[in-house]
Amino acid sequence: TATIWRGTSADRATMLLKNDAVIGSSPALSSLASDVVARRAVRPDGPSEGDQTLISGRLDWLAAAGRSEDLAQMIAQLPNEAPWLAWKQWLVETQLMSRRDADACRNVMYQAGRTFEAFWHKAKVICTAVHTGDIAGAQFAADILLAMGVDDPVFAGLVGKLLNGTDP
Repeated sequence: TATIWRGTSADRATMLLKNDAVIGSSPALSSLASDVVARRAVRPDGPSEGDQTLISGRLDWLAAAGRSEDLAQMIAQLPNEAPWLAWKQWLVETQLMSRRDADACRNVMYQAGRTFEAFWHKAKVICTAVHTGDIAGAQFAADILLAMGVDDPVFAGLVGKLLNGTDP
């Protein structure tokens, strides 16, 4: 149930997550452990200072176990700020690859308005072209990235193919 962590300290829960002996020991135990880690639950007992460590441990565990859908659900609930931005990038990449453009582009547009980090602005170019269909706006955004010194030949090739139909 949602009270699975009741009576467990946050430190103990984190230690259990770091102990990967269960993964691979048996299919039944691996499945049970995956379900426990992925389950939405009341946080373990103890001070909240360890919450970030516990959440990071759960995310790492789910990633190592290949539980992408559970991982995506958990990441979607995280705040849109540090220290979770690397996971948010993973989520956007995953959503774009699975053609969930609306979900991905909502996150991208939010982050692109808050930061100058190249990833978010590259993703904004893709979202502008693919999700909204604004080729001219996407080309303009790509030109700005180039003018700012973003040197990424793979991205340039993708944008050229996407916006102009040129072979990379």
